[in-house]
Amino acid sequence: MSGTRISTLSLLAAALSAQTLYLPLDEGNLWLYHGAGGLRVVEVKESREFAGNRYFAVRGLTGNGEAWIRNDAGGRLLAWDERAEQELVLLDPTAPEGSSYDTGMDPCSRRATVESRNANYSGPVGDFENVLRVAYSPGPCMDAGLASEDWLPWVGMLRRVRITIAGPREYDLIYARLGGVTYVRAPQTGFALSLVPSGETLLVKITLRHTLPRPLVLNFSSSQRFDVAAYDSNGKEFYRWSRGRAFLTVMGREEIRGEQTWVAEVPVSEWPQGEYAILAWLTPLEGHAWSASALYKK
Repeated sequence: MSGTRISTLSLLAAALSAQTLYLPLDEGNLWLYHGAGGLRVVEVKESREFAGNRYFAVRGLTGNGEAWIRNDAGGRLLAWDERAEQELVLLDPTAPEGSSYDTGMDPCSRRATVESRNANYSGPVGDFENVLRVAYSPGPCMDAGLASEDWLPWVGMLRRVRITIAGPREYDLIYARLGGVTYVRAPQTGFALSLVPSGETLLVKITLRHTLPRPLVLNFSSSQRFDVAAYDSNGKEFYRWSRGRAFLTVMGREEIRGEQTWVAEVPVSEWPQGEYAILAWLTPLEGHAWSASALYKK
């Protein structure tokens, strides 16, 4: 298995257990998927007992919105039907390759087939060779339902393909939080702001993170790279870091690979007591796409 963005902790958990889980169920577990239809969220919430078994409320996985789900001893994913007071099979990784089973994953897709337990997957979180691939048969709904899913042991669903009137729509995993730890994260570009009080100075730390294969290129019209402003409780600009500063009027270029951090020292000793909104942004020719704000209380 490749896919270096999978934490070794998840592999250790698999080695310590004889049971293979395709959907780790712990309160707070979270999976984010992105595709042509936007962002999809799967989240594990509280647990409850039904008929002697413990289930977890899982939002966003099934076609019914939220379902009570558990893993059985064989690794199957089961849902509790409160109305019928019985279990439905959502995912059956124990089924022989090529065989079909009834599924309650989506009301428009009632039959599923295990195509392979060693399928190849390539996506935002990595490349893998031990993927469980499930295909769904056409159901009772016209131009709706599921086409296929890829599942990775101890991580969860990697990809879901939905049937729509406009054609198949793929949703790939871009982030997973399992057991309170981020195990999986897709390459990304992000901007963050943190405030660190230091005596009579407020340190404003600005971080641009870019882990996509190609570098992020930013062009600047001067030696200035960022700016910081503070606004009082009335929304009036109280302070600006660049005010009174001189910058070289030379073209500049930054290629971001990994993380780039800038720190502004803001004197706050003479600021009146109160709350301030601190806004920080980069100043490239491309515009103010990179900005963030935080609250500072003096």
